[in-house]
Amino acid sequence: QQQQQQQNQDQKQDQDQKNQDKKDQEKQDQKDNKDKQDQQNQDQKGDEQKDKGDQQKDQDQSKPDQPKDDQQKGQAPRKDKISR
Repeated sequence: QQQQQQQNQDQKQDQDQKNQDKKDQEKQDQKDNKDKQDQQNQDQKGDEQKDKGDQQKDQDQSKPDQPKDDQQKGQAPRKDKISR
């Protein structure tokens, strides 16, 4: 009788452990997916940023005598970080 109970106990613990592992794995998968998603968004943002930079460069060349543009360029990236 005693032994039977012990066995059931062990089986239950095994099952619990398996369930826990499965949960952990799912959590990990979700996190990985989120990271991948973030990375893709990040890449996209990077491209947009680059385009913006190129546009700015074109503007700079067409208006070389305005130092104001240089100041804006210095501040644009910072403002972008805050809004993210």
